[in-house]
Amino acid sequence: MTDKNLASAGAAHRKAAAVRSRKISSALADIGKLPKVKNPKRREKCRQSLFEFLVTYFPNSTGLSPLSDDHRRVIDRIEYCIRHGGQFVNCVYRGFAKTTISENSILWALLYGLTRFAAVFAANEDKASEIIESIKRELQENDLLYEDFPEAIHAIRHLGNKAQRCISQTYRDHLTHIVWQSDCVVFPAIPGSPSSGAIIKASGLTAANNGLKHKTPDGVNLRPALIVIDDPQTPESAQSKVQCRKLLNIIKKSLLGSAGHFAKPACVVNATVMQPGDLIEQLMDHAVNPAWQAERIPMVRKFADAHKEWLGQYAELRNTYDPDVVGSRERAVAAANAYYLENRERLDAGCQVSWQSCYAQGEHSAIQHAYNLLIDNGADYFASECQNRPQPDEPDTTTLSTAAIAGKLRNLPRLVVPLDAQHVTCSVDVQQDLLFYAITAWGDDFTGHILDYGCYPQQRLALFTLGTANPKISDFHTGGVEAQIYAALDKLLPGLLATEYKREDGATLKIERLLVDSGWNSDIICQYTRQSPLAAIIMPSKGVGIGATRKPIAEYQKKPGWRIGNHWYINMPSKATRLLSFDSNWYKDFVHARLATPIGDKGCLTIYGSQPHNMLAEHLTAEYPVAVTALGRTVNEWKPRVGKPDNHLLDCVVGCAVAASLCGCELMRTVPKVAPRAAGQHPPRQRVQYLGW
Repeated sequence: MTDKNLASAGAAHRKAAAVRSRKISSALADIGKLPKVKNPKRREKCRQSLFEFLVTYFPNSTGLSPLSDDHRRVIDRIEYCIRHGGQFVNCVYRGFAKTTISENSILWALLYGLTRFAAVFAANEDKASEIIESIKRELQENDLLYEDFPEAIHAIRHLGNKAQRCISQTYRDHLTHIVWQSDCVVFPAIPGSPSSGAIIKASGLTAANNGLKHKTPDGVNLRPALIVIDDPQTPESAQSKVQCRKLLNIIKKSLLGSAGHFAKPACVVNATVMQPGDLIEQLMDHAVNPAWQAERIPMVRKFADAHKEWLGQYAELRNTYDPDVVGSRERAVAAANAYYLENRERLDAGCQVSWQSCYAQGEHSAIQHAYNLLIDNGADYFASECQNRPQPDEPDTTTLSTAAIAGKLRNLPRLVVPLDAQHVTCSVDVQQDLLFYAITAWGDDFTGHILDYGCYPQQRLALFTLGTANPKISDFHTGGVEAQIYAALDKLLPGLLATEYKREDGATLKIERLLVDSGWNSDIICQYTRQSPLAAIIMPSKGVGIGATRKPIAEYQKKPGWRIGNHWYINMPSKATRLLSFDSNWYKDFVHARLATPIGDKGCLTIYGSQPHNMLAEHLTAEYPVAVTALGRTVNEWKPRVGKPDNHLLDCVVGCAVAASLCGCELMRTVPKVAPRAAGQHPPRQRVQYLGW
């Protein structure tokens, strides 16, 4: 055979192989014949009732234990919303299975074609992804669903959980257009299927945007017909009035508005109240939000007639044990159980609980379970997590309110220095995703004025948290985390130090001292401050919470090379970089005292502009003082509030005050004159005391 013939034969062989490969690939991509519905009667019965669907098709979740009448009402509200629209809040206690009910209800709406587009929102992206993953698991592994909804699930199982197969999947030589992503599932386009092309999308609530839509392969734009919001709050956002207001605006404007003017919005919120007046309580306030219907469901509707005995003798048996002895706790629990079983009729009398099946292994009833939660975790926990009636925090008389701080205004434009100020200081709080900073002008007598504050990179939203930062440092700088922080500092600090701040009389001032908090990563902060050409102005700092049991800085023994000032000291650590350490408890007291000082008095701290600074105020009130007495002295030890809200700008303003002390600022008070002297006495001296605050 000639070379020409050999080449021709080879080409023919390759062509035939390619044809066979395409046929094999096509065969693999095609889902083949759909199985028949195994139980049409079961499927039709559950189409008529969401409750039947939940208890029938999900034997390991919503069908595992007998549901309560409270569950029935919640499920009926969800069904009504899916069929007819409306806005409903189901305010239920922890452990009610509200998230599972939400997930499975969405499947009911999609599988029966009652909605084509369902959008689910959670407190953040991670929680939303968990919901999508749970729904995907049911579609992949629930055999009962597969038996009765093969037109929807056969194609999904054919993917083998490999999203890359979506693009080529076919049915009867037509693409199914299926989507299988971490935040989105599109059901296969199957002729005659009620769920053909149906879509579910999940997102964090703060990432919701206007115009949420999905375009089908035939060019139709779908908008969400069903919106399910599951536990939209975090402990942090629930405590913040600003964030609650932001979330409420997102729900009203972005989500409910996405349905357009010609569709009745269908929205269900399933959640637990976290704080008095939080987002959920606002939605349930009919006078403020009349479009919403709501029910608050507690775990215990009526406590037992023997309530005192539960919290007395039973609680004593349960809690009397030696924590140092292994097995002692178990013996105490066993003794309490025996007491309960012996006196059950009397202890249960008069008690009404929401869910009779709600109790754990080792317990004997839902009533006992509820009282165990109350006894083990305390009244505050039980009121919030179980009764949906969180108790308000005790009034804090030692710090200003957020509103008072937000309105502490001097009515000067941003960056303008007051006439009575001689120093400008700056402090930077370093976090992995953002650099927060504050710039403050000070008089020699510690009268202060916040000229500016913000973060790098600058945020797109006026109200934000570190957890919702967009953009982040990593969006602008490459390399490892340390390299990114170094580059971010090198981008932010020279610009701050080059800025000239004009005083009211026309004089110009520059930042005299800039502190960089080294607590997050001391190595990279010290390296930057040591190598920077601005090292004469920049200094790394570290706040140390000196409590009542620790020696105050004033009693430290001064070492060679040290400098000790007003509750701060500078030493030379091993990295050959001078580090300023300060008592963070004392300076948080100091800053709040400055904020509490009336405008016009010496030592008052004000803020620029004429509009309230809500986010700054929230940072400044993110912690509260607890008076602790030990070793003969009482110290305010500052603690984060519930949910640990952002406190980074508080740290920045505190750093500015420390830097001002480093520049020589001192708070002065004149002691009142003493009584007139008697004859022959020397005239009294007028004393000037230099006080902490």
